[in-house]
Amino acid sequence: MKPITKKIITIGVFLAVVAAITVTIILLTQETPESLNSYGIRFVYADEYDASIEDYEVGAFETYEEFSKSKWANAKVDGFDESLKDSYYTNRYFKEKNLVIIAFNQEYRDLHFEIVDEKTAGDRCDLSAVVLYDVPRSPFVPNEDGYVVRFENGEMHSYLPEDVPKNYVGTHEVSNSKGNTTYYYLYETEESLAKEYTFTIVAEHFYGCKSQIYARNSFEAVLMPDEETPVTYRFGSKAEADVFVAEDPYFERFFATIVTLKANVQNGIDEHDVILVRFPAPANEFSQQGAYLEGTELLLWNVESNEKSLLKGEASYVVIFTVPKGATIETLRWVSYRGENSEPRIEENVYNLVRDDNSTIEKHKTEIRA
Repeated sequence: MKPITKKIITIGVFLAVVAAITVTIILLTQETPESLNSYGIRFVYADEYDASIEDYEVGAFETYEEFSKSKWANAKVDGFDESLKDSYYTNRYFKEKNLVIIAFNQEYRDLHFEIVDEKTAGDRCDLSAVVLYDVPRSPFVPNEDGYVVRFENGEMHSYLPEDVPKNYVGTHEVSNSKGNTTYYYLYETEESLAKEYTFTIVAEHFYGCKSQIYARNSFEAVLMPDEETPVTYRFGSKAEADVFVAEDPYFERFFATIVTLKANVQNGIDEHDVILVRFPAPANEFSQQGAYLEGTELLLWNVESNEKSLLKGEASYVVIFTVPKGATIETLRWVSYRGENSEPRIEENVYNLVRDDNSTIEKHKTEIRA
């Protein structure tokens, strides 16, 4: 190799090393951009109750300067130690997104809300929501020391049986603690904001246990054949529930559902009948369903989640709950809320119950009411 060639190669290697070191120094000394905290659209509760809110209040913000001067900037939510402007919605957030806050009051704590309709026309956006209450899943049973233990507002409380708080919404006893609470609906968006927002709670529903979807795995939903409309079963004793589990060709494959059924049967079967409803709905592992008795009508509700589901197509669901012993059930009303991006968004059907005389236990099929 000629000396001049050696020299050129040496210089080239040296320059490459210098360039690599320079790039490394620049990358190490450069300020890392602050990551954007995106908490998503959600309902939260405020640490402090705002008695000044009569119906609802709306705050719409496109800049941090606007938000930081608002009444909500220093608010704390969900027991968080820092204010909204110091934790969630910093100057960095408003460089990429806009924010709408809808504040409203309720007289019960720990409620769950779902947006079920969103209509935008011109410069106005109308939002509709349902509120969901928990009902006791089973009668309160004293422990070995004679106390009833309940989980309320993030803490465990012990009561003598006669002192257990009983909260009612209409005629329904609920597990939610009674206490004035301010809730916020936090709507994060990259789109331009509307000039006007309205907020309406269109329905209140109750659930005593979360429903379960029939699925073999995260990708395969199961739809029961010949059950295009809801089917109901009623158990007045543990023996009847055992017969159902033994005879039903599908139920025994889903262990979690058997556990739920047994838990309901074993608690208060002498005072209550256990109702099982199986019904088809769009497959979505994040959706919510529930049922309860309203007079002589069984009300079944379904709220489709807007979260992306791994499951596709239709699936069968089951919901299990209790009713007073001997209660009369004449009809079934199914209310379905499809979420904000599908049509129809709110659908309601009423069914007559038709007794299946071929079943060894009380079973009703349903026919849509004309």
